[in-house]
Amino acid sequence: MHPAKVNETFFKYYRKHKQQKRRFIIHYIQPHAPFIGRNYRKYISRIAAKEIKVVRETVDVRNLPFAKSLTEFEILIKNFVRRSLTKLISPSFEIRLYKILETFIPFVDRVLSSTAKIKLYTMLTFITPLSPEKIQISKILAKEGVAGVRNAYRENLELVLNYVKQLVAEIPSGKIIITADHGEWLGEDGRYGHALMEVPWLEIKK
Repeated sequence: MHPAKVNETFFKYYRKHKQQKRRFIIHYIQPHAPFIGRNYRKYISRIAAKEIKVVRETVDVRNLPFAKSLTEFEILIKNFVRRSLTKLISPSFEIRLYKILETFIPFVDRVLSSTAKIKLYTMLTFITPLSPEKIQISKILAKEGVAGVRNAYRENLELVLNYVKQLVAEIPSGKIIITADHGEWLGEDGRYGHALMEVPWLEIKK
C-alpha cells in the first residue's frame, strides 16, 4: 500500500477520534520491498506479469506455508485452479486484481473476525501473486547488483519519510515514536528480506 493511502486512512480516523485519548499505531510497508520509488517501481509491473505466469504453472501448493492445514483433496483443487487460471486470466489482469483487493483490506479488517480473514486470504492465494517483492529484488540484482537493491531501498525510505513528516506536522500534540518492527538484509551474506537487528527509535514530544 502506498504511504499516501496510509496517511489518508489514518487522518480520517484521527480527525474523528482526536478528542479521545487514544494511542495510534501507523505501519508503513516502506522502506522494504516492494520498491515503489520513481527509479525502481518499473520492475514491479514489468517483471511480475512475466514471472507470475511461470509461478502459476509450476508451483505446487504442497510447498506453501499454509498447505499444512489443507487436506490432500484441497491441495489437488488449488493446484488445478492455479494452473487453470493461466489459461483464463492474463498475468497483467491478475496484477490489477491484486491491487484492487489491496484497497478493500482495511474494510475486510473491520468487518471480519481473525478466523474469517485467514480463511479468506487463504482462499485468495490462488489468484494473487506470490512474493512479487522477491521477484523484483531478483531482477534488480540481475540488472544492477547489490548496489541497485540498496539504492532501491534508500529511494523507498526517502519516499516514505516525506509522508512521516506530513503525519508528524499534522498531529498537534502528544508523544510520537518513530521506529521499525524489524531490520532488513540488503545483500549481507547474500541475504535479502527481514532481519532481526537493532532498529532506530526516535521520540518526538509536541
